[in-house]
Amino acid sequence: MSSHKLNNLLRSIIEPPRVLVNPIQLELLWFLVYIFNNCVILVQRIFILIVVQIVVFCGKPFLLLIVCRL
Repeated sequence: MSSHKLNNLLRSIIEPPRVLVNPIQLELLWFLVYIFNNCVILVQRIFILIVVQIVVFCGKPFLLLIVCRL
């Protein structure tokens, strides 16, 4: 086995294969990540609003009870 073939073999093992990504696929991927991040932020804000409502309506002892249960 020549050194050139050995080098190619080692390089193919060490380096990850280069995947050609379609630019449209890349845009779609970024769009999905953007939507996912916005959904996570929205869920966090809704959760914070629910916690604030619980504090306002039920008082702080009830909130402490919830925090202790978690």
